[in-house]
Amino acid sequence: MSNWFNYTHSNFNTPHRAILVTGAVTGFLVSLGLEVEAIVALLAEVASFSFLVSYALVHVALVGFRYADPPEYDPDFAIPNVLYPAVPIAGVVMTALVISQMEPIVLLVGSGVVVLGGVWYFAYARQRDIEAGVFPTALRKPSEQPYRVVVPVANPETQRGLLKLAAATARAHAGERATELVAINVIEADQSGLQNVDSTRLDHQRKLLETAQEIADDLGVTLQTQAVVKDDVGDGIVDVVEDLEADQLVLGWEGHLDRDEYVFGRTLDPAIKGAPCDVSVVTIESDSIGTPVALAGPGPHSPVAVRRAADFAAVSDTTPVLLNVQPPADEDDVNPVERGHTAVRWIAQRAGLEPDEYETEVVVAEDTEATIIDAVESYDTVCVGLSEKSDMSRIFFGSIAERIARQNTGNVSIIRGPIDSSAESVDNATAESSVIRPSTKNAE
Repeated sequence: MSNWFNYTHSNFNTPHRAILVTGAVTGFLVSLGLEVEAIVALLAEVASFSFLVSYALVHVALVGFRYADPPEYDPDFAIPNVLYPAVPIAGVVMTALVISQMEPIVLLVGSGVVVLGGVWYFAYARQRDIEAGVFPTALRKPSEQPYRVVVPVANPETQRGLLKLAAATARAHAGERATELVAINVIEADQSGLQNVDSTRLDHQRKLLETAQEIADDLGVTLQTQAVVKDDVGDGIVDVVEDLEADQLVLGWEGHLDRDEYVFGRTLDPAIKGAPCDVSVVTIESDSIGTPVALAGPGPHSPVAVRRAADFAAVSDTTPVLLNVQPPADEDDVNPVERGHTAVRWIAQRAGLEPDEYETEVVVAEDTEATIIDAVESYDTVCVGLSEKSDMSRIFFGSIAERIARQNTGNVSIIRGPIDSSAESVDNATAESSVIRPSTKNAE
C-alpha cells in the first residue's frame, strides 16, 4: 500500500491514518443505506477464505524453506522427519476441502481478492521488494555452499565501488564453486523499545538496496539483498555474516582512524573483530581496479592481502605486484634484495600463488613507511594486511594503511584473515628466519 498509510502517530504510536480511512469507508457504506449486516457477514466469510488460503501457503512455504534451507532459516521447532512432508501436504489438502464447502459468492469474492492481491504484488510491490525470496532456490537447490561475499551498503557515493570490488573477488572464485554477492543494510533499532521503525529510515534503506540491485545489474552480477534491523549495526553485520556462513566481508571506510575510543569507528570495529571470515576494509577513490599492489611484509595477514590482490588482478586482467621494502645491509648481512625476494616468495606460497602469477618489487631504503607510500602512488588499488598493533597504538600513532589512504589517489583495502586462522607471520617463520628479517624502523 501507499507509504502514506505507513505512519505512526508520534504520541499514541498507532497507525491513525489507516484507522481513519477504514472508519471513513465503513461510514460511507452505512450512509448509502446498504444492508451493512449482510455486507459484514460476507466480508467475514471472505476473510475466512483469505485466512485459509494463507494457511495453505504457509504449508507450501514450509516445504520450500525445508528444501532450500537458507542460512537465515533457523526455526525454534521443526517437524520431525517421520512426519515430513506428510503434515504440510495434509494441511494443504484439508484446507482445500474446507474451502470447497463455502458458498459460491464467498469463493467468487475471495478468489477476486486473491487475484487482485497478485496483480498488486507483480505490478507494484515486487518492484519495491528489497529482499529476494527462497522460491528460486527451492526450485533448484544448489549442490554446495557458494562462495559468498557480504557487502554492507550505507553510503550512496561509495556503494558502486564497494560492489565492484566485492564482485571482483567473487568472480575470482567462480571456477571453484558457485558465487553469491549479498548486499545488506542494517538499521539501528529504536532504543526506546517501540516496535515501529520510522518510515523515513525504511524508505532510505529500501532506496539504498534498490540502487545496489541496479548497480549489480549494470555490473552483470547476481545480487541478493537483505534489510536488517538490529540494536547495534556492527553486531548486526556480524550476525548476518554468521547466518549466511559468508566467506568474505567487504566494508566501506572513510580512510582515517578514529582518535576516540574506537579504531575504525563505532560500526566497523565490532564487524572487523567479530566476523569469522576474511574481512576487507576498503576506501574507494577510483572506479578502476587497475594493477593492484600488495604489501608483502611482516604480519600474519599479509598472505591474505596478497591473495586479495590476486583476486582483483584476475578480474582486471592484470598481474598483481608484491611489494617488499628492506633496510640496507649491515656488515656480513644477507643481500637486502635477495632477502626481499625470499620474503615475497614465502608469502606468495602461503597465498597459494605460483611464481608466474605475480610480479615482485623489492625496494631498499632506510625509511620503510615513506618508501612504501611513494612506491604505491602509481597503483590504482593497494592491499595491505591489518596491522598487528594494539588498538591504542593505532589510535595514537595511526597506521601505514591510513597514511596510504590519505596520500594515495587509488583504492586502499585493509585485509584481515579469518579469526581462526593460524597463519604464520613472515617474521616468525622459523625455517627462514635467518633470511627474512623486516626493518624495525617504522614497521608495523
